[in-house]
Amino acid sequence: MIILLQLTSFVAFSQDVAFVLASGNVIIFLALSGGFVPFPYIEDWIAWLQWISPVKYSFQSFSRSLVGHTPAEVILETLGLNNPSSVGSNISVLISFFALLAVCAALALSRQKEVR
Repeated sequence: MIILLQLTSFVAFSQDVAFVLASGNVIIFLALSGGFVPFPYIEDWIAWLQWISPVKYSFQSFSRSLVGHTPAEVILETLGLNNPSSVGSNISVLISFFALLAVCAALALSRQKEVR
């Protein structure tokens, strides 16, 4: 999430706009992580945003490592927290998000004009 906040601050033209955009992104990603509202109950028109939420993959990997391979694993399937189905898959998605956002942040920062 830090790299997303950094990217937003590099792209926004003022500190106030960066704060509003970044906090809005964090709120949306938290709401669509599956921790507050289970995925089966999220409306179809907004459910696609779960796939771009880094919080979803963090929450799923934590949940999977906590109750995976136990009788309580049925709960993960009921709540829709079983896709991607392994901790390693979730972590690889998070690493991919970080790499993509880091490259975008570096590009955005390289396009900034130097001010002294």
